[in-house]
Amino acid sequence: MKLNADLGEGQHWNSKNIAHALAPHIHIANISCNLHAGDEDHIKETVEICLKHGISLGAHPSYDDRVNFGRHSHSLSQEELKNLLVKQWEWLNRIVTSLGGQLTHFKAHGALYNDMVSNPEVFKTVQETVETLSSQLIHICSPFTSKVDGRFLNEGFIDRLYLEDGSLTPRSNVNAVHDRLEKVLSQIHTMKKNKVVTDSGKEIHLKVDTLCIHGDNPMLIEHIEKIVEAINED
Repeated sequence: MKLNADLGEGQHWNSKNIAHALAPHIHIANISCNLHAGDEDHIKETVEICLKHGISLGAHPSYDDRVNFGRHSHSLSQEELKNLLVKQWEWLNRIVTSLGGQLTHFKAHGALYNDMVSNPEVFKTVQETVETLSSQLIHICSPFTSKVDGRFLNEGFIDRLYLEDGSLTPRSNVNAVHDRLEKVLSQIHTMKKNKVVTDSGKEIHLKVDTLCIHGDNPMLIEHIEKIVEAINED
């Protein structure tokens, strides 16, 4: 099971870029494109750290929404959304290539990621944009998006509470993000069995290829070694 992390968003751990703490443990880094969080210096440093560890790099674009950390939906036309994604991709790609790296993945952030689950037209626009950027790109997204053809990795969130329809509990709910390690480890074990326990206590099918570490959840960073151990257990 591949482990991915959302990085380049400005977070630190023990006064260092959080990538120092996570890079030894992850396979894929989704790098902020400087619209929802982070800054150019932090993002460059993040890319450098990941390249030293041989981690696959992906773009993590969002709505233009720094005030809300990219977690509020925006109503955009297909052309507006495509242009927004291409602009972010090109910005990050210049940084990555200048440092000797290559972008191999694409993963939308926040509200855009969730809108792709609830609105097939949004997903279609994003997927068409991904294919325009490169036919070789791997698109990391929810198993509940309306996929047809393409190169995908289905993603599961180890620290988020799911609803019965497969969507994520809104972050405005107090229980939307798991705040105890025991819950996270339990969810990892369940996801490895292609299931997840929802807010109602019901198990639903959830087949995933990669699990996500949210860089803005300090509890995950603190216990990263235990999390990796749980993922690697037979």
